[in-house]
Amino acid sequence: MSMGSEWDERLRAALLEAARLDGEADFAALSGEPDFSQDYLRERERLLRDPFRYAKRRSKSRRKAVLWYAACALVTLCLSAALVLATNPAARAWVVRMWSTWRPEYTEYQFQGDGTEPAPLGVWRPTYVPEGYEEWGKDETGSLRSIDYVNDKDYFLSLTYMPLSNEGNILLDNEHNVFHRVTIHGLPADLYTGIEEDDPSTVIWADEEAGMVFSLRGVLSEEELLYMAESIAPTS
Repeated sequence: MSMGSEWDERLRAALLEAARLDGEADFAALSGEPDFSQDYLRERERLLRDPFRYAKRRSKSRRKAVLWYAACALVTLCLSAALVLATNPAARAWVVRMWSTWRPEYTEYQFQGDGTEPAPLGVWRPTYVPEGYEEWGKDETGSLRSIDYVNDKDYFLSLTYMPLSNEGNILLDNEHNVFHRVTIHGLPADLYTGIEEDDPSTVIWADEEAGMVFSLRGVLSEEELLYMAESIAPTS
C-alpha cells in the first residue's frame, strides 16, 4: 500500500470513528426513540422486507441514471414546453413560479413565491382512496401538509400540499422512476412512474386557481394514481 493510500485509509477510519462517537452521544441524550421522518420509516420498511433486493436497487449505475434522466428532461422540455406555454395561461404562471432541477437520484421542485400572504391552507383530501388503505398519520410542518395512508401490505400513499405563493421545495426520487408529462383536470403535471413492482409512483402539479401545489405518491398503477389525484378536493 502506498503512503498516500495508507494516509487516506487512516483519515477515513478516524473520521468514521469520530462520527460514531458523535452519534452515540446524540442518541444517549435522547429521552426516547428519535422522531424519524415518515420518508425514513418507509425506506426502512422496504429495507427490512427484502435487504438484498433493496441493496441491489441502490447500487444501480449513477452514470447511467444521469444520462437517462438528463435526456428525458431535455427532450420533454424541448417538445412540450413551447406548446403548453403557448396554449395554457395557467401553465405559463406555473412555469414562472415553479421550476425543477434534475439530479442523478432525485428531482428538486422549487417555488419562488410571490411575496403575498398565503391563503389559508384548508383541509384537502382525496374523495377516492384505493380499497384496503386507511389514514395512518398527518404531518404539519410550517405551511406544508402531508397525509399518509397505509394498507395491510405496509404500502403507503402520501398526499402533500403547500401554498403556491410560498417559497419552498419538494424533492422527488427519480432514480427508480420513468418521467412522463400528464395533466390533472387539464393542468400540467409531472408523473414519475415506478420501474419495479413495488417502486412508488409520484405525480406533482400546481393548481393556480386554488393557489396550491400538490404531490401524490404511492405504489399504484398510473391510471389509479391519476384517478386518485383528480379526486382531491377541499373538505367542508
